[in-house]
Amino acid sequence: MFLETLDRYAVGQAVARLSQVCGEAVETLREILKNPEAPASSRVSAAKTVLDTALKSVELEEINRRIEALEQAVIGKEVM
Repeated sequence: MFLETLDRYAVGQAVARLSQVCGEAVETLREILKNPEAPASSRVSAAKTVLDTALKSVELEEINRRIEALEQAVIGKEVM
């Protein structure tokens, strides 16, 4: 139990640190996309990263919406 809690804490700390640099990462991708002197492969890679991340975000939102709907359906059945 203690190691599990410690692992969760460590992961939480790592996620917090990643969150702090997300804005910089997005700005870097944006700079590469906008830079006509950047190699085409770099611009394509940046564009693919942006699109993949956006798609994943939409997918996660949809999954969360579905989970919430299922939870509400289960709660509604338990009340009856």
